Amino acid sequence: MGIVIRHSARNLILTYTGFLIGFVSTLWLYPLAMTKEQIGLVRLLINVSWLLSAMVSLGAISIPNRFFPYFSGSVKQRKEFTSFVLVLGLIGYLIFLILASILRETIVNIYRLKAPLLADYLPFFLILTFVVLAYSIIDALAVVQHESNAATFAKELLIRTLLALALVALAMKVMSFKMFVICTVVAYVSQFLFLFVYLIRKRKFALTFNVSFIRNEKFGEMLTYGGFVVLGSATGFLMSSLDGLMLSAYEGLGSTGIYTVAYFIATIVDGPRRSLSQAIIPHISKANKENDFTLLKSLYQKSSLNQLITGGGLFLLIWLNIDSIFRIIPHGEIYASGKWVVFYIGLAKLFDMATGANAEIVTTSRYYKLDLFFFVGMGLLGILWNILLIPRYGIMGAAMATAISIFLVNILRTVVVLLYFKMLPFTFSTVKVVAVGLISIVTCNLVPVISSPFFDIALKSFVFVGVFGTLLISSQASEDINGLLKKLLGKYISLNG
Repeated sequence: MGIVIRHSARNLILTYTGFLIGFVSTLWLYPLAMTKEQIGLVRLLINVSWLLSAMVSLGAISIPNRFFPYFSGSVKQRKEFTSFVLVLGLIGYLIFLILASILRETIVNIYRLKAPLLADYLPFFLILTFVVLAYSIIDALAVVQHESNAATFAKELLIRTLLALALVALAMKVMSFKMFVICTVVAYVSQFLFLFVYLIRKRKFALTFNVSFIRNEKFGEMLTYGGFVVLGSATGFLMSSLDGLMLSAYEGLGSTGIYTVAYFIATIVDGPRRSLSQAIIPHISKANKENDFTLLKSLYQKSSLNQLITGGGLFLLIWLNIDSIFRIIPHGEIYASGKWVVFYIGLAKLFDMATGANAEIVTTSRYYKLDLFFFVGMGLLGILWNILLIPRYGIMGAAMATAISIFLVNILRTVVVLLYFKMLPFTFSTVKVVAVGLISIVTCNLVPVISSPFFDIALKSFVFVGVFGTLLISSQASEDINGLLKKLLGKYISLNG
């Protein structure tokens, strides 16, 4: 787990540097520079492009995670494998273009009444979908070749920096909203080019088109896997985008804009999971290939524990300061209605993290088809829950529907890992961490509220971090975190000794 911790620690630094930029952008620049309808449109543009890229990829985004270890033995094999996934993705996108041209009027009619602005920007959805698809394939190839730090830099830091600069220009009236949308597409092109050039310079990206590749014994299995996983991935992205899509159809882009701001606050909890996932996938894929269940169990339980610690600390810290956070957002009185969106989405993300690397274990194993069934079922139920809850509870109903889906999928994945791998993510240390979190939040609720939101956040955060950190270290809940702190402290003493 040591190398995973090192990679994920670097990823975490990059992720939260990006989150800091995203925090300023989403909670200050977006509300300052745009109307809530424009924020809703931008959120849909980005989320739906990711959703469509997963649907049209024909599995090219996911195939590297499971099958790259079988083709990493020689340069020739790697070239052929890379060429295969790129061609597969291109074929999927061409099919998508044909279907999009046929269904264009149907899509426009769905949103014409409540979200007319969306219909005017449909061409940008097509362009950005292609860019995101190309980037996603390159990102998958980078991760399986242990270049997760570069992939995280592109995904978390580079793109957020470029979008923040465009937002500043928009806020200063230097560009129009339409030009900002164009800059958004350009930013994602830049993200792709950075990682593409990086892999070429590292000699980890090269192509060779060889028809004989189709005779490889794994070719048919990859196509079957791709067919199943593309449906599962598409449904997974649909679950994460369904709330925004249905909110726009039911209540318009304004509600989607409010939901976007609240949703972003909640996704701060999710940062450690994304960082660890990038670093851990190659190791889990290899362990599954070699049936190394001892390593799988270690990765599973440690990922669960360390994610619960980091995610739990962040969730409690955010919820402790949620009212003050909305007070510092421009036009915060508008966006404060998303408070309970933060709670439900944040809690669901925390549960996802607490169940560890269950998704990575299942999707890189021979039981990957079960994950598809889970996602399809949850996707259908998600549509039903949104239909039932949005009219009654509005944006909070959308958050509740998404949270229910996340909880159920992770419960089912945990059951699969238990039944087929005989592993649970939880240990006695899990109980320690939960106790530490409860004691910390109860203690911090005793801190009086200060009229200045900035000072209120600073005081409560200082107290929480002190109590949570002290109890966590003294309880010795995580050997990895205690070991990392001891190592850092040792370096500090040696430098100042």
